[in-house]
Amino acid sequence: MNDTTLPISKKSNPRRDRPKSQVRKGFGLHDWMNLLRHAKDLAQRRGAPIRRDITPQEVKLHNKPYDGWMILRGKVYNVTPYMAYHPGGDKILIPCLGKDATVLFDKYHSWVNLDGLIGALLLGYVKVEAMRALTEEEEEEEGLSSDNTANGNNDIVMPPASMTTTTTLDSLGFAMPKPRPPRGQPIASLLPMENMEDESEDDAMQL
Repeated sequence: MNDTTLPISKKSNPRRDRPKSQVRKGFGLHDWMNLLRHAKDLAQRRGAPIRRDITPQEVKLHNKPYDGWMILRGKVYNVTPYMAYHPGGDKILIPCLGKDATVLFDKYHSWVNLDGLIGALLLGYVKVEAMRALTEEEEEEEGLSSDNTANGNNDIVMPPASMTTTTTLDSLGFAMPKPRPPRGQPIASLLPMENMEDESEDDAMQL
């Protein structure tokens, strides 16, 4: 080691600086996959078929760590058996119990194969009408948040809803471009009539 070489600091070790997993020993991913292979009824359906009429109101009733349901991409899962195996710990999942956690799941785990990870916990599907209502509520919330951002944080004043597109463009001073002439039409025909008369007089005088 010469004078220009600095010793490697032990504090910069990425393996040592990596946050520790919140999973207890014996509750890792390997243990969960092993449980999936051997367990017969993790979803606790007790022989009942997959349901297609689950409502969000029913899901809200199951919001405890010992009885937790969750909506993910229109499907309802009984995530109670998976709570202890979650890499981030069960404290992250507890606030999502009894709710639709699709947005959070797609934000942090969009690459995860749901069927392969918790497919055995499937209880059924959210009722179609209820799912549409949830989608509309999410779209309304996104619309309100975007309006607040536009009108509040960025100080952008939106035009009144009663104004038409043409009125808005005219008020801002924009002009619509004229259509292009048909192919083969002389360029002189695009000039005003007064300019065409002046050009014809000049040509006659030159002759």
